Amino acid sequence: MSPAVADRRDVCATMVEVLRGNLSNRRPETIAHDPAVGQRAAEVLQEAIEAVAASNAATDLLRRFGLRPGFLGPSMDTALMVAMIGVRRGWEATRLVHATISGLFADIGMLRLPEEAVFKPCALNTEEVRVMRLHPYVGSMLLEPLAPVLAPQICEVALQHHEHVDGSGYPNGLRAGDILEEAQAVGICHLYSAATHVHPYRETLTPAQAMDLVEGLAGRAWDPRVVRAFADGLAMYPLGTLVRLANGESGAVVAGGTPRRPLVEMRWSAEGIAIHERLVPASTTDSGLAIVAVGRH
Repeated sequence: MSPAVADRRDVCATMVEVLRGNLSNRRPETIAHDPAVGQRAAEVLQEAIEAVAASNAATDLLRRFGLRPGFLGPSMDTALMVAMIGVRRGWEATRLVHATISGLFADIGMLRLPEEAVFKPCALNTEEVRVMRLHPYVGSMLLEPLAPVLAPQICEVALQHHEHVDGSGYPNGLRAGDILEEAQAVGICHLYSAATHVHPYRETLTPAQAMDLVEGLAGRAWDPRVVRAFADGLAMYPLGTLVRLANGESGAVVAGGTPRRPLVEMRWSAEGIAIHERLVPASTTDSGLAIVAVGRH
């Protein structure tokens, strides 16, 4: 084996281990409000990672294009949420794994775009928007070698994940039944993640606000059934999430409650002083029990 080939395999093996470690550190089973759904989604993502690890074409693609900051973590989040949607939609086992792999790689075309556009700290101009909208085409072409061995629809998911069922999406203005559910699932997950993460020129929404945004696009951007699988399935505030309520008190989300009204074990006063622990069903409405800040242990 040549030194170059050995080095490439070492890099690929390292990247796969990063994926595996990323999965174990994220407590993926907490992604869903229903623990059984979350556990199944976590198992599917593990299967997807192992399939990627066994594919020379996939690991080589990650070696060449997957090292740019901000790709692997968000892609893992997308893949896990796509798996959750698929479990709730009742997709059979093979389709679940293929969809999850497709979600992991859906945005890889972004890695071939100019960094000055991808990481621009302010709004994009017209030409930069045009360039950014090329990433579905670029990703689809990059993924062609993976389709025969990993997921037959992986190119279509990359190409379609910005299409909308009312024809308003891009790049091809597809409608309704012409758009794979897997691609719609990726689009939903991307919007939710983008809305809830800090961005220098865009308001950061709470999970509840982001879910309102997603649900408001049902029937226009995505099939309402796919949106419902996401909205009813996602644990917007996973177990262990630290939250601060509008009354200033803070605590951690524990088992129980609903996606919209998580159960919080209150632990600290508004002044940061430890208090006698009590369980409170938090609200996502504008009240003293509304969640106003989110953190992690």
